[in-house]
Amino acid sequence: MSVRRILAKTINTDLEYEAIGIDLAKNCVSVALLTTDGEVVCIDRLDYSELEKSAQVLCPTTFAMEPCTEMNYLVQKLEAWGHRCLVIGGKNVQNYVENHYSGQKTDLNDAQALAFLAQDTQLRTIKAKNMEQQKYASLTTLREQYIKQYRQTIVSLKGICQAWGLNISKGISGKARLKDLIENHAAFPEELKESLVDMVTHAQTAQKALNKITKTLELLAKNDKVCQLIQTIPGLGPICSCRLRATIGDIRRFKNPKDFPAYYGLVPRSIATGHNEKKGKITHRGDKTMRSLMVQGAGSVINMATKGKLKSKQLTKWILKKQIEKGLSGIQSSGSTDGGVTSRIFSTILTWMQEKTSPVFVVATANNINQLPPKLLRKGRFDEIFFVDLPSKEERKNIFTIHLNKKGQNPIKNNYPMESLANNTEGFNGAEIEECIKEAMFDAYVENPENPQLKTTHLMNAISKTVPLSTTMKEQISALRRWAKTRAKNASIEYTQEDISKTEINLTRPELELERSFDNK
Repeated sequence: MSVRRILAKTINTDLEYEAIGIDLAKNCVSVALLTTDGEVVCIDRLDYSELEKSAQVLCPTTFAMEPCTEMNYLVQKLEAWGHRCLVIGGKNVQNYVENHYSGQKTDLNDAQALAFLAQDTQLRTIKAKNMEQQKYASLTTLREQYIKQYRQTIVSLKGICQAWGLNISKGISGKARLKDLIENHAAFPEELKESLVDMVTHAQTAQKALNKITKTLELLAKNDKVCQLIQTIPGLGPICSCRLRATIGDIRRFKNPKDFPAYYGLVPRSIATGHNEKKGKITHRGDKTMRSLMVQGAGSVINMATKGKLKSKQLTKWILKKQIEKGLSGIQSSGSTDGGVTSRIFSTILTWMQEKTSPVFVVATANNINQLPPKLLRKGRFDEIFFVDLPSKEERKNIFTIHLNKKGQNPIKNNYPMESLANNTEGFNGAEIEECIKEAMFDAYVENPENPQLKTTHLMNAISKTVPLSTTMKEQISALRRWAKTRAKNASIEYTQEDISKTEINLTRPELELERSFDNK
């Protein structure tokens, strides 16, 4: 690099600096001071006390550092003395060192990289925690450590005891009398008993500390307005609200709702190449503890919705809908694609349909009924299977009336020939009729933008230009009608079984083979 690099032992407080990069270590700090003249003054090792002493008398400047344990406390001090602090991700520093210092990663090179990166206004920085956030973060971290200690101790204790013929039941109804069980077990050598009793004492101490810190967090959450507001979200309790309070800071920094789950690594990884894009597993970025708590909270909400204990009826309906969709999608491959989650949800749905005690009217639709398992379609679960064919003439007239009224076009007032419209749209479905009306209204607007008038000619032109799905997919629809002839009831009162039997059937070879497979069964 062309920048002049000067080595020094102390910070010259008489000078003004563009930016100061500091690489934090446990007992000392490496400093790179970028002067207004474009020079870089480097200090290899500087005590924290000397850095703080110099920072108090320096002119307000920008300090840049990487995220670490000491970062939050130091940022609070520097900002109190009038300085601006930037926390820059380690990946950005690493890339800068590789590009400008031939990959020679030293403390001074890191500090110098931080000083130059601090001048990049487009660089995304990390928000440091304030003292209130740091308090909540430290308490929740301690709680997680106590949980880990307790679990590790109990698991190790169970393993050792089992090796000597003492099986400790799950839940240990007996933690209070666990010492007695160990002391009275004849197989234990005396030298081992004392250590095992110490392990029990250690586990009990960790549990007491865990209960105490949990009560502290619950009390803090009760008296904190932000935590109380967070707890209005279903599934988020006191502990989760405290952790969220510690990590999120000012929620206004998220530009849209999607940025929030992305911050905690709860969005799927996107893999795109050319025109192909697929979604992978969640990214697992951000706070691991917070992500785990949110997943647990989501699980509790789903359980509450399933049991009908969730206050929000709208949320309950949405969750149950998603559960049913999950249970009925990909049934055939659930065991290999999602670890059997789909299969388990599907079994739950079947059990509920069979054993429900409340009067519930269940209606379901399927585009391809052949992919549904027979156990779902039997009597007692779905009592009747109806075939919804293309709309009849009278039904098409009603569809025209509905959509014309929606568009502010009264069929009676405007004297539209409903009979003729219905006759010319034979084989059209409801969506195609709606699109014809939309296209006709566009044509009317193009014809007279100042005073558009929807006329019959506009409707007829739009109908003539539309190729319905019954023509495009004629063979498939014919095969479906042939299947429904003997396997389902017709939903239309105007189409009888005799009418369906008269329908022309033109099947392709694959469709004939499919039909034969049904007949063989």
